Formats: sequence, structure tokens, C-alpha cells
Amino acid sequence: MLKIEEYISMRKRKEKINEFDFTKHSDNMGEIIKFVSEYFNDYLNPEDYNYELIKLQQTIEKSKKTLITQFPKTHEFIEEYYLNKKKRVDTFIKKVCDAQKDIDICYNETEFLGIAKEVADRLSDNELTDDDFNKIVLAVKEYWYYYMSKPNRSEMKGLDNNIVKWVMDSYREYGVNIASYAFNIAWKWSDKYVEHKYSRQYEEHYYINSYDYRYQDNPFDIDEEYEKHRDKPFMHGKRDYFEMLVMYSWLFDILEDTSYWPEYEKLCVKTRMMNLKTHHRVLIPISNGNQKYPEEIQSGIEYIESKNGLIKNKRKDQYIISILNEKTTNNIWTNNSIKDQVVNNIKETVGKYGKPKLIEFRTPFKSPVFGMKELINRYSEIEKDLKTLGKISIAIKTNSIRTSKEPVVHNMNDIMELHHAIEEMKLKLKIIIDLVDTNNRNVLKKRMEDLINSLAAKPNSFIGFHINKIDEWGRIYGFTERGYRIDRNSYPSYSDFMLGLSTILQGSTPKLLIPEKVKSEEELEKLVDALYKCGCEFESGVNNA
Repeated sequence: MLKIEEYISMRKRKEKINEFDFTKHSDNMGEIIKFVSEYFNDYLNPEDYNYELIKLQQTIEKSKKTLITQFPKTHEFIEEYYLNKKKRVDTFIKKVCDAQKDIDICYNETEFLGIAKEVADRLSDNELTDDDFNKIVLAVKEYWYYYMSKPNRSEMKGLDNNIVKWVMDSYREYGVNIASYAFNIAWKWSDKYVEHKYSRQYEEHYYINSYDYRYQDNPFDIDEEYEKHRDKPFMHGKRDYFEMLVMYSWLFDILEDTSYWPEYEKLCVKTRMMNLKTHHRVLIPISNGNQKYPEEIQSGIEYIESKNGLIKNKRKDQYIISILNEKTTNNIWTNNSIKDQVVNNIKETVGKYGKPKLIEFRTPFKSPVFGMKELINRYSEIEKDLKTLGKISIAIKTNSIRTSKEPVVHNMNDIMELHHAIEEMKLKLKIIIDLVDTNNRNVLKKRMEDLINSLAAKPNSFIGFHINKIDEWGRIYGFTERGYRIDRNSYPSYSDFMLGLSTILQGSTPKLLIPEKVKSEEELEKLVDALYKCGCEFESGVNNA
């Protein structure tokens, strides 16, 4: 049965009326009035009017656009079934699919048939034909295809490339979203173990985690989840990858506490021999002084300081020579004769001990006549003077300790200004940042947010760092966008410095680790242990310098 506007439109087409023909304005008006009269007096016969049917038609009309979108091949069957049986097949399909915990990784005919059978059982229709059932199976597949979202690479940016490739390849080949399935498992555990509360007194939200997820062999009952699906081609042999996906969702999406992730990632590599494509936070250990690294770390490069470019001896085959500024205002940067003497001495050292892996210069202090421009000009002269040595790496070490006199390369703004100059002028100069802090006077450590924002976006802007210690732990609670986070297992969050260091080292290019002002092997071991917790690993060599 047509609505009045549909009836008038139908009669207009039949009578070929053109309402824009103004020469027949009066005739057209009379015809339309006649159509309205016919509609109510003849067409809309109360005896034939089925109020219930009209109501069903109106209901299906409202959702027709959605039905066509979600069920392009079966929407007519769904509409007809609703008009005849007063049951929405699409609603039953959605309810059954939503109740399927594994819907994100359903992919084969058997699974779709199982969902269709459950839909048919809920319809309780004894007159359901085989053709009707086949259409329900097709409708299930259409809804699954509509429902299944493509995995978002940006939401997996902290995961190893091998895991991301596995997720994306599985979607392309089988249409499944393993990342979404992993998130749903993490969400299920949050329903069980994460308690959300609100303090009216302080008008603050906070949530309490009571699940001990760290250092577990079977977190989130992953073994059981994996066993259910191990025969699926995209899951077979991927138990550890799957666990990492769930842990990633738990830390990054549920708890918003990423501090455990770097250490967890390294534990997976070390204890399970996982084949991860990208190695993050790789450090090249440099020996500085008499302190020895723990036995598992082999350092093949020695750090030697020199006031004039000469060294007396070296203990290792490879070495870094660091040129000290003996005087604040009278040094290689400001005095031509000192510069020439130091350059000649460096050449003599190279002739005697071989080429160093790196020549490190220290930033001078600012003065009315010496700033960043003068530093770059002087470096260019030094680089030219050392050209006879062939290819050699040169770096400048920043000085980030707050003093009465400010160094040229001191804070994050100075470091980025130098970095941009190096890029624009295509200089070979490298940057080594100063993270040494003895009395809470390091300006980089004080402003970790600036350090993270600058260096995390440009991980290759520096080749290494000097450091003496790491403040490991913060508080057992932290603040997230959803409120305060409290851990009942008493796992404190990492300190801001520890989190910041983990972030700026997350690139794949190895960085030089130069311990400075580390007084004993015990202190060096503590430093190494903290770096392990940051997710770092160690190798020998300095090929990146």
C-alpha cells in the first residue's frame, strides 16, 4: 500500500502530468486535487487496510538503507521474511554474532554454518526451507564481512614488524582481525580484574588493577586461548606472537601503562628465542675507566680523554678519543694555535695507534663573540684539517649541567638547532648527548618531555649518550587520560627519566653507551640492570658512528 505522496507520484507518471507546464496550471491543480480525493475515497479502502502490515512496512522502510549496506544480496529476503513472519533475521544474526567471542577470527564455512544454525534455532520456524537457510548462511557472511574491520597499523606502531606483518597478512588472506581478537581478550580480563571507582570528595576517577601480569609463563590464559585455535592456518605456530598482541593491548589500551613493555619484549626474545625482525634500544657498551661491565657484556671499545690530542697508551684495539677543553675561554674552539696543535697531535696519535672509531669534542661555553654559528664554522675548519686522515667520524658532546656559564650546546633547543644546521649544511658532525646528573642539575633530565618530543621523532639525531645512573622507579600509581591508575601488585611505574630514556632509544640504530662518573663496578652493574629494564640490549662495535 502506497503513501499519499507515492500514490500522487504514481498517478502523475501514469497521466504524464508536467507540473512545470504553466500553460496548464489550472488543469494540473484540478488533477492533483482529484488524485487526493481518489486516494482517500477509493484507494485507501478501510476494509482492505491492514494496519499491522502498514506498520511492518514502515518499520522495514526506516532501516532499508542500512539493510542494503549490510546485506547487499539478502536484504530482500530479510524484508520479506519480516513481513511474513514478523521476525527480523538481521537482528538475530547480529545478536548471535555479537555473542561469538571468536567472531574476529572466524573464517571458514563450518564456522559460518554454525552461526547460521544458531540463528535458525532462535527463529523457531518449522516452515524454514533449505533455500531460506542458505540465504541465512549468506546473510551471516555478509554481516561478518561488513562487521570485520581492517587492522589499523597505527594502533600497532609499538609492535615488532614481524607481528604486524602476521596480523596484516592474515587479514588479507583470511579476512580475520587477530589484533581485534587480542584486544577483546584483554578487555575480558579488565572486566574481571580492573575496578573502576569515582571519588566524589576529590571529583576524580581512578581504577585499580589486581591482576599480576608481569613475569608470567601463561598470562591471560593464553595457552588455553591458543589451543582452541591452533589448527587455524593463521594461528598455527604463532602462540608467542599472539601473547605479545594481548599484552600490548593490555598495557597500551587497558592500563595505559607502557613501562613494562620494553622489558617484556626483551624477555620474549631472551627466554623464548622469538624471532623479532626489528631490534630496538640496542646499545654499544664503551669502556671508560677501570670499571668492568657484567660478564655477559663484552666491550671492545675504550674511551680515552685527552687534553691535547695525544694519548699515552690504549688497552683495547678500538678506541674513542675525547678532546677536553682545558680552559674555558682559551681552547681549540677559540684559539687557532691550540687548534692547529691539537689537530697535529691527533694525526700523530692516529699514526701511532691507528684510526679511532670516533673523535669527540666538547662543546665550549657561550660568550659575546662565540655562539652556535661560530661553533659550526670552527668545526668546518677542524673537519677540513683532519681530511688527510681519510674517512673519520667526529662528534660533539653536549654539556647539559646547569652552571653559571652556559655552554653553546646546552639544552634541547640548542641540540635541535645544531641538528637542523647539520642537516641543512650536510655536515658530517654527530651529536652525543649529556645525561650525566650528580646533583639534580641536568637540564635535559629536568625537562624530559622536551627531550622525548624532540628525540623520539628524530631518533637518528644523536649517536650516543654519557650517563651515570638512572632513577628507576616512580610511584605505584600513575595518571592516565581515564584517571588515576593503581596497581595492587605493588609494581611501581617507571620514573619519568626511565620512561623517557626507553622512548628515545626505541629506534633500531645502535647508540653508544658511555658511562661517566660511575665510581664502582657495582654502580655500573646497577646502571646496566636499569637499562635492561628499559628494554635495552647490548652489542659490541661502533659501526654506526
